[in-house]
Amino acid sequence: MKVTVVKAARKSPGKCSKCGDVIKEGQTYRHWAFRFGGKRVRCAKSECYPKQSDLTSNEQLSALYAANEGAEEDLADWKSDEIGDLEAIRDNLASQVEEVASGYREKADNIESGFGHSTSVSDELTEKADEVDSYQQEIEGVSFEEFEFDAESEASEEEQRETWREEQRELLSEAMSTCSL
Repeated sequence: MKVTVVKAARKSPGKCSKCGDVIKEGQTYRHWAFRFGGKRVRCAKSECYPKQSDLTSNEQLSALYAANEGAEEDLADWKSDEIGDLEAIRDNLASQVEEVASGYREKADNIESGFGHSTSVSDELTEKADEVDSYQQEIEGVSFEEFEFDAESEASEEEQRETWREEQRELLSEAMSTCSL
């Protein structure tokens, strides 16, 4: 999806669809459009920049992308030494991903029950559900390690903890990178 940046609006395009601020004449803004569903407009604030989940009109893909984006934000915010917090991020992501797979399966089932047999579209939806299931299993398969202080290391305890935190974040990030959709 192409996002167009307008450096100076000739006339007001209306309100930002994210923050609701009115975009005035002369201000910078961004816009994009779906084939069906109209044009989306956002102001130039960094927090209003469209995310991947905003740039698709597919309900399931948007939910999947939003789940990943939320988990990425939660991982970036994780500063404690509690493995339980990381497991909660992982489990929340897996749960959201499972809902996406269920949505694909439900759509495939609806098509098949409507036609009385499977179709190429229902087969494609089932394939996507299987891909999402595989991604969910990859996420659920991530296990984290407890922090262990190495007294013989030249690094301070805090440096070791920060390195350990990064390694734990990376475990989930690597699994998240396996999403093929």
